[in-house]
Amino acid sequence: KNYTLDGGVFSFNQHDTLSIESHTDLIAECKTLLAPHIAEEIICGERSAFNNDNNQKAVELLEKHILQGVKVESLSRERKDLLLDQVFDLKNQCEDELREILGNRKEQLDKLSEALIKRSILGQGELMLLVLTAEEKEKLLASIREMMSNSQQPITTANLDQQAEAIVG
Repeated sequence: KNYTLDGGVFSFNQHDTLSIESHTDLIAECKTLLAPHIAEEIICGERSAFNNDNNQKAVELLEKHILQGVKVESLSRERKDLLLDQVFDLKNQCEDELREILGNRKEQLDKLSEALIKRSILGQGELMLLVLTAEEKEKLLASIREMMSNSQQPITTANLDQQAEAIVG
């Protein structure tokens, strides 16, 4: 499949205030910021310059974590280089892990990009159906069937999203 690099198919807009309480949260947030670029790289073979702010935000988060409030200007050249190397090593580690994860889901990324090109915005349920594996979809359908047979209440998209989230984990 051929995709053009106009940027924006895999964009991420952050609206919530960050609440990073652990190293795991930091890595997850950096991966969230870097994922659109890695997905674009996997699908298109290269990255566009669209939304490079996410890349910069990821580097800034990692710098704050590694520097822990120390002013870079106050450090010796050697110490500054060492700390900045740690920042970029951690960023590269995040990108490598994303390449592995997203590379294993290239088929789903193809479907997702096609859907985003057609519709621009997808709901969580639509997104889940595009990226779930056949096994995960079967579990979701079984869960929906059970919910329908055991419930007098109408099935809502919120119920479906909740079931999908439980299956994917």
